[in-house]
Amino acid sequence: MVEEYEQPESYIRDSMRKGGLLALLQNRSFSSFWAGFLAFRIADALYLMSVFWWVLEVTGSETELSIIGIFNYLPGFLLGLFAGILTDMFDRKLLLVISAVSRTLLMILIPLCNFLQIIEMWGVYAIVFLLGTSFTIFLNSASAIVPRLAKKEQLMAANSLVDIGSWSANILGYLAGGLIIEILGVMNSLLLAAVSMACSSIFLSFLHINIDQRIGNRESRGILLSFKEGFQFIRQDQVVAVLIGTWYGIQMLFAAGPMSIGLPVFARDVLGTGADGYGFIVVGIATSSLILSIVLGQKSQTTGRARLIMIGFVWGALGMFIFSLTTTLMSAIIMAFLWNLCYPLINISFMSIIHQRVPEKNLGTVFGFGGMLAQGMTPISIAMTGFIMENISIVLPFQLFAGALGLCFILILLSPKTRSV
Repeated sequence: MVEEYEQPESYIRDSMRKGGLLALLQNRSFSSFWAGFLAFRIADALYLMSVFWWVLEVTGSETELSIIGIFNYLPGFLLGLFAGILTDMFDRKLLLVISAVSRTLLMILIPLCNFLQIIEMWGVYAIVFLLGTSFTIFLNSASAIVPRLAKKEQLMAANSLVDIGSWSANILGYLAGGLIIEILGVMNSLLLAAVSMACSSIFLSFLHINIDQRIGNRESRGILLSFKEGFQFIRQDQVVAVLIGTWYGIQMLFAAGPMSIGLPVFARDVLGTGADGYGFIVVGIATSSLILSIVLGQKSQTTGRARLIMIGFVWGALGMFIFSLTTTLMSAIIMAFLWNLCYPLINISFMSIIHQRVPEKNLGTVFGFGGMLAQGMTPISIAMTGFIMENISIVLPFQLFAGALGLCFILILLSPKTRSV
């Protein structure tokens, strides 16, 4: 058993009760972080939906949609580990703000180029790649900063609020995106995404974190030392290695394609609906996770998290297989709602275990390694999904995803140390 890192508490109000969502939101730094995170994810959801739907409308090609998806997620693979090391070496607040500001400027480019009538697909590829780069840095910094804002017993609540922010953003972003695209057009949807991203940078600028002297001067540690410490920790801790391998590795290899480019194709060709129907499916997915995230956030659970992860994998496998068999919009929305109850069970428990087991000075590198693995799986998953949908079957990628979730359950079941966490 790896010794748990004792979280610094000097900057957290002594009056906070253990756990609970409202207690954390009374922490000014956490509330600033959460508001910035929420605005960031709303902008991201709105932008990605708009770009994916625009490409599908303009080209009508699942392959072209796959290429856009690959350029969006490729930076996480190429730069994920480096971004994690940067997170361990430099001010995480500064990295968050820089990421939000850079994404604001990049998001304006496609509407601007379209207005000037100089838009080309190679330019869209470049913009999407740069957006993915800044997202990679943001996600690593946001994941690693949570233990600086919450006590150990508040980690379930903190990670629940992060998930609540993500799913609330999906509800607002995709629901609004579907309606805005139908009513005002895709370019106006892209501009609204840029406005939301600008708000994120403002909120994050108010984030204040007292520096814990035990961490020391991170810049002086060097890139190689940061990488070595983080990688050694993953290799030596079986629980962390198994969880990263299943959640960031196997799951992402089969999930990223169906859940990004697969859903709009499924909505259009199987369900016979448009952007609004696609948006409703994503809202159904997000709503169930939002509800369960709130429930889990009220618990200060520090044990039995692996059991929640295992339940999540089994539920997800069954639910995704049934979802793949739906043929009407209403049945797809209902099954999407029920299926994604698995996500909070897995992700909140996963993040809480990582935050509790990994020393803070190594969190960025550990998340960077996990992100690199996940983003490396993502382009493969997107390419595989595009090929299968265009040449074999539209529903097959969703059924393979269901099988992968079942495999993840088996691998955790076969690891006694992981099962006992």
